[in-house]
Amino acid sequence: MWKQYEVRWRYLISYLLLFLMPFSIVSIYLIPRISDMSKENTLKAAESRLDLISQTINDKIYSSFQNVFLIADNPDLSSSVFREKNEINSKLISKELKKIFSHTTLTDNVYFYNKLTGYIHGLYHTYRHEWFNASVKSGIYFPDWPQQEMYAYLDNVTKIDFFPQQKLLVSGFQKQAVTVCIPVPYDNIYSYGILLIIIPTENLFSEQSEEMEDIIVADSSNNVIAYSQEADYLESEEFLNLLESRSDSYYAEVRIEGVQYLFCQKQSPSSLLKTVSLTPMGSIMTPVYSIQRSIVFLLAGTSIVGLLFIFLLTKYNYVPIRRIYKQVQLLLGNGEPDLPNKRNELDTISQAINTLQDKYQEILSQMLKIRNVSQEYFLIQYLNGGLKNEEDIIQYASIYNVKLNANLLCVAFCETDKMNHSLPTYLEELLNLSRNDGNSSCYVISGTAPADFIIILFFEEEKEIKPFIYKLYSLPPSIKVGVGTIESLYKPAKSNVMSLVALEAALFNHNINIAQHDDVSIKNIHFISQLYDQLRNFEIAVAQKRAPHILELFEQIMDTIFEQSKRIFIIQGAYMNLLNTLARALNQYEINADYCYSVLDIPIDAKEMKDKLQEMYGLFWDALQNDINISESGGANIDISLILSYLENNYTRSDLSLAETANNFNLTYSNLSHFFKSKMDETFSSYLEKLRIDHAKTVLVNTDDTIEQIAEKVGYSNANSFTRAFRKREVFSPSAYRKSKHTNRDAIHEESD
Repeated sequence: MWKQYEVRWRYLISYLLLFLMPFSIVSIYLIPRISDMSKENTLKAAESRLDLISQTINDKIYSSFQNVFLIADNPDLSSSVFREKNEINSKLISKELKKIFSHTTLTDNVYFYNKLTGYIHGLYHTYRHEWFNASVKSGIYFPDWPQQEMYAYLDNVTKIDFFPQQKLLVSGFQKQAVTVCIPVPYDNIYSYGILLIIIPTENLFSEQSEEMEDIIVADSSNNVIAYSQEADYLESEEFLNLLESRSDSYYAEVRIEGVQYLFCQKQSPSSLLKTVSLTPMGSIMTPVYSIQRSIVFLLAGTSIVGLLFIFLLTKYNYVPIRRIYKQVQLLLGNGEPDLPNKRNELDTISQAINTLQDKYQEILSQMLKIRNVSQEYFLIQYLNGGLKNEEDIIQYASIYNVKLNANLLCVAFCETDKMNHSLPTYLEELLNLSRNDGNSSCYVISGTAPADFIIILFFEEEKEIKPFIYKLYSLPPSIKVGVGTIESLYKPAKSNVMSLVALEAALFNHNINIAQHDDVSIKNIHFISQLYDQLRNFEIAVAQKRAPHILELFEQIMDTIFEQSKRIFIIQGAYMNLLNTLARALNQYEINADYCYSVLDIPIDAKEMKDKLQEMYGLFWDALQNDINISESGGANIDISLILSYLENNYTRSDLSLAETANNFNLTYSNLSHFFKSKMDETFSSYLEKLRIDHAKTVLVNTDDTIEQIAEKVGYSNANSFTRAFRKREVFSPSAYRKSKHTNRDAIHEESD
């Protein structure tokens, strides 16, 4: 019986659990949460009122402080005015006090006690020593503060002090007020007067709730100086201990004299006072208990109605499952329901879905694996110079679905926190930028040390990759980034290595997360540029079979790689580039030679690397000697790389021109112009300008040379021409560019040196 209707029973139990879950959440979480929310709301209201009260007191005290300095610095109130007793001086003092306090709300509650004469000066009246606070007939009378005791107290005030809340009579009207006493001049042992500011208690507690809490104000010595209503606990040891326990703002549930309170304390901005509210927990929880009872009755009624609906709907919801089960039985049983009887409907349906899903995932996984591995293998070949020529690059890019453009940029990434694993997520966001752009294209490959991954960006114009570069600055600090140089499509190796050098700089400096190629020191840039110039010239010499140059350049490259280089990734990159150049040349002579595209194929020991390169070079040299008759041909079969190398070596000359370059290579002006445009997809003058600006950016960041000096160094006849060209390519001026890069440059140079 159970097996036959197992799914139906499961439906019923599931519905019951699903139905009862909200009730459980309400009972376990929501009802207690209502209590917490009530406390939180009470606390927020108390904090808000305490903020207002604290700010009110602070504003009055701050205003009084400012006025104390105005009294002390008033040129009309010289020491002789306070020292000599006469009606003129008394009126002058009252007049000046009225000017000072006319813009405040304290006009009727400010008095100045002159220690030198004993007079009490108000804004409208002056009281003799013996009249002030003498009796109920006085303008101001403190019943609980005898006159002699008051004057003894005032004569000893040296800093701001608060006289606690007490009754006083103002022109016959009774008030509760706090008296603030401030010496004039302030914080001076030779003060000649005391400023008395009487603040009615009703002004302090104007923002107080009408219902529940008591408000208490205490001074920095934890003496209670004001309260919204009298209470026995104000003198209790428990309450005083709470005041003394902490000086900062906080809240807590406390018990005082057997009553539970919500205690909230706020320290005023001036740190002179603290304001406290005490709210009985009983008054907070009474409405909560009422709400909880209503919720319980509502849940009980809803449960009864819900259970009836569950029993009725279970039967009808089961019918579609039964129909699917019969169809799956026929499908898996090839027309006959031959599955074991003990298998229920859901098991059968689940088996069918899992079978189909497993087959789909297997096929999809194999397709993606083949596609991704092949594409990454091609890109690694491409970066490390393993493709024979431009035609091969274009052909294989089409095969492996890689979209190429005229220029490329390599960006290296390393996640310093290896337990985080957030880098792939951010890389996917970066890839989406190029997918949405449509013009540029972006690909990720596994990196060589120190990089975890390398992104290759293909683009036509630099503006296409600016959103990508901006996105890099939003990556978290745990991800370090190195940005390489922008190179043409057929020279990717330098950009790759420069991105690794920049990444190394970012890893060694904790103050930066992103380092660009022009943030690297001139020393490192010069070394890498020299190495890759040598590798490029070696490749050209091999292609043109210029034996003397081949011999000289090979020795230079071997010395640079194994004697001068200190960074392992530079050694590995140069090793793969040189080995692939030799392998390509040997394969052209029908001598089988393997290419190297992965660091896993590179020998660990430097001696083994040198021996491998020497062996391949020896084979190539022998084949070259047997194949060609070495001669110094003058200008035939010009390679674009020779022209680019010539520009790289001569861009500092201001007289370098298309005509002069054409003459140097035995070409006409028109022929060189068309030839250069067809090979580089940009004009001669545009390329030369870009070359000069790129070098200028490096000098701007890494030296303190003036704009005029830099203009001369990179081949401009004057600073104005240089600035115009720089603005044209970089939007902002050379000075602004230097300023934006100055901080990073100093940090990286310190680490590099």
